[in-house]
Amino acid sequence: MLRRSIFLLACASYKMPPARQTRVTVNLMPADQETRKAFKVHGIVQGVGFRWWAQREGRRLGLRGTVRNCRDGTVEVAFAGTPDLVSEMERRLQDGPPAAHVIRLEELAPPEQLPAGFEISF
Repeated sequence: MLRRSIFLLACASYKMPPARQTRVTVNLMPADQETRKAFKVHGIVQGVGFRWWAQREGRRLGLRGTVRNCRDGTVEVAFAGTPDLVSEMERRLQDGPPAAHVIRLEELAPPEQLPAGFEISF
């Protein structure tokens, strides 16, 4: 009975830590002032959290775009934003998340339309 009382007392006095907040910046700029790029990422990039990582990195940089797996084992990423942030995203894609092994980036023609945020396409 004493053990249960101590357990209940400990549970009652436990305070939840504050919620972790992620800062997301969406850069809404005129289409003629933004840079768009698209890449096919080759290597060990599926099954390692690459899409979720790319989405998080894109949102952190305030870019808008999409990321999706392809049937050939690659990942396609398309994004838009200011030239310096687009270059930074390209640099980050070359490294990828820790579990990935990026061999190369193949530049593709960027799509005409991109979403307002950064989304994972299925």
